[in-house]
Parts: sequence; structure tokens; C-alpha cells
Amino acid sequence: NKDLSKQVIGLVYNARLLSKTDEEKMIINLEKAREISTKTNNPIDIGYVEYGYLMYYIKIKKNDLALKSYHKSFEIFKSLEGYNTILAILLMQKSNLGQAATKNKDDVSDFLSFYKYAKLSKNNNLINIAANNLGYFHLYEEKLSIESPTFKKVLNYFEEAYQYGKLSS
Repeated sequence: NKDLSKQVIGLVYNARLLSKTDEEKMIINLEKAREISTKTNNPIDIGYVEYGYLMYYIKIKKNDLALKSYHKSFEIFKSLEGYNTILAILLMQKSNLGQAATKNKDDVSDFLSFYKYAKLSKNNNLINIAANNLGYFHLYEEKLSIESPTFKKVLNYFEEAYQYGKLSS
């Protein structure tokens, strides 16, 4: 039912906006979205509801619950075609969880996945953020010298971030 699915997505994005001003209304919107998604049983609706809860759990600093919602949502959208933008956003939000989100803070795979889906989405803002994040990951996780092979990679990521940043403004 397309109307109910639109309602779910609207409630989730409204909850996201409310996260800045009214946590109680945010929760009400997410609960309504979850209730509707159980009626539609549409994987996309369920994926968006889990995305909404991911944002809520990040807000209240419940990293374990945030990761559960992230994984549910990510697996749903990854199994569908054409959802690169939400996949990139999910990976970006996962990175907001910091070290708690990964077993190994030195693991670059999440950053590379975010970059991959951002590029596939063709969203200039997401590409800008993903390239910038990769550059900073390498800059801070490795002891770089100008002679380091990674140094050139860092410069390339920052240059790409700059170019996509110009396109976004």
C-alpha cells in the first residue's frame, strides 16, 4: 500500500526533524511508523523505521541498540536495488557512533563502504563527506610522512572532497 508506505517514510523523517526540538514527539512518530510498517510488512518501510530508531538511539547514546537498528536497516536496503543514498547515510551514521561501532578502530572498511555507496548515489554532499572522512581516517590513523604512499592517497581524498564540496554549494 503506497499511501501507508509514504506515511511511514514521512513519519520517520519528521521524527528526525523533531529530534532537535521534541524527543517525545519524535518517539511518537517512530512508534506510529513502526505500527504502520507491521501492517504493510514492506521491507522498505521496516528499513526506514529501523533507520529512524538508529537516529534516536544515537541521540540518546544507546550504541548497542543503535547498532542493532543499523544492521537491520542496512541488510534490508542492501538486498534491494537503487538504495545507495540511504545505504551511504546509514554508513555515515554508523561512523557517528565512533569506536563503539567497530571492533577495531583501525578498520577502514566502513569508511570505504560509505565512500562506495556515496559514489554510487551520485550525491555530491555524501561524496564530499565520505572522501573527507577517508582522508582524515588515514591522516589520523597512520603516521604519515610526505614519502608515505598513503600520503598521496590522503591528498587525493581531500582534493576530491574539495571538488565535490564546490559542487554542493
